[in-house]
Amino acid sequence: MLFGKKLNTDIDKISIVDMRGQIVQEFNNISEQTLTSGLRINSVATGAYVVWFKTQTGQVLTKKIIIN
Repeated sequence: MLFGKKLNTDIDKISIVDMRGQIVQEFNNISEQTLTSGLRINSVATGAYVVWFKTQTGQVLTKKIIIN
């Protein structure tokens, strides 16, 4: 599960990128409420990833995550 806290906006696009730079999963038009309660990530191997959040205001946020 992927949780997004304190974003205070809906998200246009979420991209999960592996360390080789390949997009593993993408999600579009995610509400703030969905991220607060958790977004299910399926079929992703254990490892380190970068998550890109593009907000409706055009801001891009990046976070490193580890999936067990």
